[in-house]
Amino acid sequence: MLLTLVTMPLFANDSSLTLSRVSPDNCMRETDFYFPLQRVDSHDIADIIRAGDDHMHELYPLIFSPAKGYMKGVMDLVLYVDDKYYLIDWKSNYLGGSYDHYCREALSETMYKNYYMLQYRLYLVALHCYLKLRIPNYSYDEHIGGVAYVFLRGLETNQRPDCGVYFDRLSCAEVESLCKRLVDEDK
Repeated sequence: MLLTLVTMPLFANDSSLTLSRVSPDNCMRETDFYFPLQRVDSHDIADIIRAGDDHMHELYPLIFSPAKGYMKGVMDLVLYVDDKYYLIDWKSNYLGGSYDHYCREALSETMYKNYYMLQYRLYLVALHCYLKLRIPNYSYDEHIGGVAYVFLRGLETNQRPDCGVYFDRLSCAEVESLCKRLVDEDK
């Protein structure tokens, strides 16, 4: 599995990008993040996770008391390669006994069902805010390559190279919209 992991393409937009190509100096592992959070409630989050994605309406509702303060989390891995940043999240979920359970369609269902779609949106907001502070002339379109959720049990390069990795790249407009709805710019 480890050999497969380091040699398989992780990103749909660049089949040559593998972990073996990334220098350890260009990896941020287990990266904590915090950002000031505007007041949000269950309805706000429902709107956010459904925005621009018709499939999200199938999710059961998140119910929680309104929150304001700081959003805290940990990104598994942030890579910097070919002048772009990529988010990687490792998943060990058992989805079934065949590789068909780890194909793009099956992974999409798992991503929705487990709210990983919301999770990586929060990660992208955090990374976007961080890079805006750190990189002169930062541009989301130029500097963000995408997000890969790697389902380790589904990795297979020989017969099904499309198995085990869910890749997405939100548009700049989507991430900016998320920032406006979540980040408290006054803090």
